[in-house]
Amino acid sequence: MDDLISELLAAGLSTDDLKHLERLSDPAVLQALPPHTRHPKHNQKADVITYMQTWADVLEARLVAKISLPDFALPAEV
Repeated sequence: MDDLISELLAAGLSTDDLKHLERLSDPAVLQALPPHTRHPKHNQKADVITYMQTWADVLEARLVAKISLPDFALPAEV
């Protein structure tokens, strides 16, 4: 278990991320969950899967929000 935690921390997760993961309690993830699933139980496989998939979506949205692309507008025809 220590090796797993070390790997997760080395991959960029914080100790708060690990605490939220253990309890399925990250406020941003809970807010992004469908309304009928906002109280996931850590011992319910389906709840954990939904939480993890939603967490991945939240992380992806944060990453995409940081990316800025140049304006590739086509030049106007003369």
